Amino acid sequence: MKKKNILIYCYMLKRLEDLILFSKYISNEFNIIFIIYDKSYIPLLELNDIDYIYGYSYYSSNNIQKKIITKIIKNRLIQKQLISMRKYSIGQYINELIFLYQCDYYTKIAKSVIKDNNIDMFITITDRHLGDKESGLFKACYDLNIPIFLPFMIAWNPQSNYLMIKDSSKYTLTNQSSTYQKKVFEKHSYQAYKNHYFYQAYKFKVLEKLGILSKMPWVSGGGIVDVNSVPNKRSYKQHIDMGIDKKKLKILGDISYIPLYNCYKNKEEEKIKIIKKYNLKHNKIFIISLANWWEHNLADKQTHWDIIHNTIKSTLYCANEYSVLVCLHPSMKLEYYEFLELKYDIKILEERLMQVLPVADIYIVDQSSTVPWAIICGIKVLIICYYKNLNLFSDFNSIVYAKKDNEIREKLKHLISKEVSFAHDWDLLSRDTIFNDKVTKKNIDVLNKLINKNEKIDENTFNLL
Repeated sequence: MKKKNILIYCYMLKRLEDLILFSKYISNEFNIIFIIYDKSYIPLLELNDIDYIYGYSYYSSNNIQKKIITKIIKNRLIQKQLISMRKYSIGQYINELIFLYQCDYYTKIAKSVIKDNNIDMFITITDRHLGDKESGLFKACYDLNIPIFLPFMIAWNPQSNYLMIKDSSKYTLTNQSSTYQKKVFEKHSYQAYKNHYFYQAYKFKVLEKLGILSKMPWVSGGGIVDVNSVPNKRSYKQHIDMGIDKKKLKILGDISYIPLYNCYKNKEEEKIKIIKKYNLKHNKIFIISLANWWEHNLADKQTHWDIIHNTIKSTLYCANEYSVLVCLHPSMKLEYYEFLELKYDIKILEERLMQVLPVADIYIVDQSSTVPWAIICGIKVLIICYYKNLNLFSDFNSIVYAKKDNEIREKLKHLISKEVSFAHDWDLLSRDTIFNDKVTKKNIDVLNKLINKNEKIDENTFNLL
């Protein structure tokens, strides 16, 4: 039987490796093609022998017009004017026209790619972050009746996004809001989260015109996607509570669980390899996951480094019988952090966290979507609450929290000696049904049934509640 063709798009470079990994898992069943608009993606795709299409090679007869308009839009003086005008109705309207034009342009490219390559399905990470390129792809799929699948790769949390835009006049109604903003935000008041909106007003208007506006963009799955994969029944319930249609939700496990489980089932052998590779002094291991405060503009540079040094120093104080490994977030550049190995008795991991986490005895982290990875592996977790207004895991019982900077040593000592029960948390994470070697097959089964539209996806097969 001839393989079906799947088009994949990644909207940020730091998640490209995740989508490449997923594409390899399903490549025996499907032909995989990536569409990209950024040439910095090419080396990683070619390294992994992945077929790709450079979107801009599909320039239409509008090429010259597009170049001229883009040049005007990207002119610094004009950009400044557009940004300063956004608080007024006329500025919002001009931005609406520009964004709509850009979306239309990328829709034409996407339609050409889909038709020329006989694409049967589109896969991407989310239907929340819709810029012009993403909107073009979603609109093309909508018009051409191409099914859309979102594998689970990132845990989206409304509170995290809210804290990033809190009190910004672009995302909430104020006394200074324009008439344009008031009309748009009031129309979509059902989408408000703590009186804030996920999109700026002009973007609401365009996405609605295109027919691809999500009903609840604070989490994935509220748009035109056919299936939004979630990792467990906890996540399933969270999406339903946010208003996502349960018919779109399928519990298929986290894609990261595939390498995580492979390491977990051979963790003793993997631990020996890690100890030998990094020349570790002790068999017991702390893994610290450093957060990207500075890179994500969540803290200034000085605060960022204060947090990192405090975390490492406090951990080493308790590490008499433990070796300390440090994992960097994908957005953190190694060259900025290599000096830490010279300053402290630590080693920075070359491997991705999902490939080595099961070798840890204790995982030290901030509020991170990787916390469930550790819990599902039966690893003790210490969360350091640098992000004071965020608690993503209040429903878990096994986690120990250091709520103040000076509590880290005390809480870590307590956790070292504490007997931890994971039973309650494993139930939340659907551990018995999704932490195994069947995640790939479950995803492939859903993909096949989506492509063969006559086959109805049996909700009971995948929603293992």
